[in-house]
Amino acid sequence: MKHKITRIRITFRTYYYSLTGRVFNRWVMKEQIVETVRFLRRILDVQEIEIVCLDRRRGEKSYYDEEKLPRKVILGGINVTLNKPLEKTYQEEYEEIYKPINDFLMRMYIPIYNMWGYGENTGCWQMDGRHIHLDRYFSR
Repeated sequence: MKHKITRIRITFRTYYYSLTGRVFNRWVMKEQIVETVRFLRRILDVQEIEIVCLDRRRGEKSYYDEEKLPRKVILGGINVTLNKPLEKTYQEEYEEIYKPINDFLMRMYIPIYNMWGYGENTGCWQMDGRHIHLDRYFSR
């Protein structure tokens, strides 16, 4: 059974633990984010991309133009709004959206924490393939 996807939210880990147990911020360079945004524009029909960065003093700050980013940031998430809703099964969604984006981000050394899909009038769901079994269940 196909469902519609209107928005995608990719979240990232903003910190990591060292071997001694100390907590450090996970900094991401501007060039990595620019390459990621170009890749998202290439594989998806994108209306708007919001880059959410964390600032230690002011909280979250959103950027809509990747060229205006500082040299390095703590990347919290990327929100992608699509021009037209995509109609896909969970299997197609995993193979055509989640897997290529996840593979690209792993090559860029930006590990994903989670990827969420949003429907037109529905809530959100995780796009990591855990709902694929519902395709078989609803197709009967």
